[in-house]
Amino acid sequence: MTGVASAQSARSKSRGPSPKGCLLVVLAAWGLWLLVDLWRLGVFGGSMSLADAVFEMPSVGVPILFAIGLTPLVLIARRRDRRKKEFPDEPWMWEKRWNRTGARPAAYEKLAGPLVFAATATTAGGMAAVISLVILDDPLLKFAVTPFYLVGIGACVFAVNRAARVIKFRHTWFEYESFPFFLGASLSGALVGVELVTGSDPIIATLRLVQERWSGSGPRGGRTRVRSVIAEQARQYRREDIVERAVLRGGRQGTSTGGLSPALRIAFDVSADAKQTDLLAEPAFRWELQVTARRPGLDFDVTFLLPVYAKRAPTFTAP
Repeated sequence: MTGVASAQSARSKSRGPSPKGCLLVVLAAWGLWLLVDLWRLGVFGGSMSLADAVFEMPSVGVPILFAIGLTPLVLIARRRDRRKKEFPDEPWMWEKRWNRTGARPAAYEKLAGPLVFAATATTAGGMAAVISLVILDDPLLKFAVTPFYLVGIGACVFAVNRAARVIKFRHTWFEYESFPFFLGASLSGALVGVELVTGSDPIIATLRLVQERWSGSGPRGGRTRVRSVIAEQARQYRREDIVERAVLRGGRQGTSTGGLSPALRIAFDVSADAKQTDLLAEPAFRWELQVTARRPGLDFDVTFLLPVYAKRAPTFTAP
């Protein structure tokens, strides 16, 4: 009996707070906030009507702003849960909104962060410049805010470099030969938009399985996203491997270019014992295809996130 009781106690300790309990705490705190605002504005004493006080109550405006911001996230989560119940054995149907014909470079998804940071750093540097040069006109303060300028300049240079690669290779596209890819089978497709590397030799394609996990705990120690390569294989292609073929334009399903375009067929054999794509787990697992080539100016370097899963099912074949 003692063993059973201790096991039940351990399970109860590891269970953690329930969502319903957290919601009740939040609602209670919000109700207290409302009462404090009503008392502060004199509604209970009759010095202000409730209709007039509503517009001056942070306890009303702030939750509305939070609700507006969280609504899209809630809708996305509900859609994912609904599709997860409909397709429990087909994670490619709900884990991510995959394009079934192909993938564009992952640099598009990674561009928002540098742009937001550059805009924030530039704004902070501009405010520091106005305060030190115009308002206070303090020589010591002018020297003290110099790091703001350096951070802003560095952030802008980094963001421009990222944006330049996205714009330069914006027509690059990896067209799937089937969707999704499965462990223990062939991963193949056509790299489209390779006009800029037709004179490059060699062209290196690397398929890798990457593990991503959070390192560190708590705001003081800081948390960083750590990437580890679990498996990797590379192949070299020559300029002669680029051939003219009919491809889809811009990844729009069922839309043909109406002609031929230079494309490089890339194929790998995926191990049956490898981990499948799992973007929502901790740690997460990602299958990435990187294609690089030396060229004048910006080197050709694009990476694609690929759907590689374990369950074999009827597949969609790109037209």
